[in-house]
Amino acid sequence: MPEYTLTVLDTPGIQDYIFGSNRLRENIGASELVRRATETWPLELLQAGWRRSNVAAPDATEPAQRLDATLRIEDGELDAEVVYIGGGNTVLLFRRPENARAFVSALSRKLIEYAPGLRLVAAHVPVDWGAGDLGARVDAAMSALSEQKAAHPHGQPQLGLSVTAEGRSTGLVATTTNAGRKPKGEAIFPISDAVAGKLETVRAANERLGNFCPADVQRAGLEFPLDFDDFGRSEGELSYLAVVHADGNEIGRFFREIGKQAEDSRDYIRRMRTASNQVEAAATAALQQLILELVGAVEYDTEKKVDTIRKVFALHEKHLPFRPLVFGGDDVTFVCDGRLGLTLAARYLELFEAESQQRDLNLYACAGIAVVKTHYPFARAYDLSQALTKSAKSYARDEEEGKISVLDWHFTAGGLLGNLQEIRKREYTVSTGNLTLRPLPLRRAGWQSWPAFTAVVKAFQEKADWKGHRNKVMALREVLREGAEATQDFLHSLGKNVQLPVLDAENSAWQKRGWIDKQCGYFD
Repeated sequence: MPEYTLTVLDTPGIQDYIFGSNRLRENIGASELVRRATETWPLELLQAGWRRSNVAAPDATEPAQRLDATLRIEDGELDAEVVYIGGGNTVLLFRRPENARAFVSALSRKLIEYAPGLRLVAAHVPVDWGAGDLGARVDAAMSALSEQKAAHPHGQPQLGLSVTAEGRSTGLVATTTNAGRKPKGEAIFPISDAVAGKLETVRAANERLGNFCPADVQRAGLEFPLDFDDFGRSEGELSYLAVVHADGNEIGRFFREIGKQAEDSRDYIRRMRTASNQVEAAATAALQQLILELVGAVEYDTEKKVDTIRKVFALHEKHLPFRPLVFGGDDVTFVCDGRLGLTLAARYLELFEAESQQRDLNLYACAGIAVVKTHYPFARAYDLSQALTKSAKSYARDEEEGKISVLDWHFTAGGLLGNLQEIRKREYTVSTGNLTLRPLPLRRAGWQSWPAFTAVVKAFQEKADWKGHRNKVMALREVLREGAEATQDFLHSLGKNVQLPVLDAENSAWQKRGWIDKQCGYFD
């Protein structure tokens, strides 16, 4: 039986590459370049550079349409076959090892030319097709890839050696300016070649998002923001953004289990492609529906003569206060108006669950939401959202082995000092116990859950004892820090029958004291 070469590709360090700038256009362009490097460009190179491959349509919107499933490398006609693209990795088979090396060389040159600063790592392992153990060989390639990434040099880019200008966004040596790549009204300033590559991709990224979204967005005359200031703010209020990172639970284990069911190497390819396409389809449908529902929430305020979200706050120049940055796989990152962050994150998790169950995948996801001031360093906000997602996943794994969706969030009006664990200990731990309920499971019954949290928030907004009494609520927040006795005394001072909203119908002590044992139920 023939022996092939299995090649696995990855682009390490993409977080810094995408989110290392406070200019949204650069984030947008960088995200598009990462997608091209792992999805589009490998397919295009295979289609153009080899006698035959199974690539059908590199730019197809539907994953299943990108490859021709009838073409198989073992039939003797193909020089290369794409096994699957998913989970941030590209997995390919080559008839000869020199073809694999030539392909990686060609893709590397493509990145150097069009995506400077984006790194590529590849691992090659031989595959005996007759052994029928392609899954085990993919695992071996993934292990080799991890070793490659760990050993990959992480040196700093070469700075100027003579008289050079500094690029404004990254501080790297400028090689050009933003002229011809900037929006109207923006001043011309020097930029590095990496930033230039990102800015040159913004238009294509915007077109892709336009094609991805339901037609209702265009029919409503709405646009997605290209600048952080386009998310808008209410007059007299500070402006906040929510950076939301959502990721599927135990996706690696899910794919390993799929692979173990394969009877031979061809069955492995078929199963992995199908699963990868279904996971992407579920995440795509969930995000599309989320956007559709957000567009449906846009209402015209006839009195103020402006488009609004449910007449709560106005849109800025027809810009939808929402922008997906990373999408198309099991993980999604989007930016939105800070006031929408928790609601949209929770709704995305609900939609992902529903789409997953509809495809018999039975997957769940977790989300981390970092709510920060608009011009807070974006890379740090994204890092926080990732840490929050990790916190939510840890809770899901410990409670239900990942079979539950969970969200965690953090709101900051200033800077951040320390990691998430240190922040929680410093800001949410007092002598009487723990102030926060987070993370919260999306659907679980009981007091430590998203439904209970939203019911309490709604009661604070609508019940006569609390509605419109901002100063009273602010005073409650400070009293809660002092514990159950202080909270009970505070409630008595407000009136004989004043209680906190119902958190747990089976235990009224929450309403009277705000605490049970060493847990506060209302600070969040």
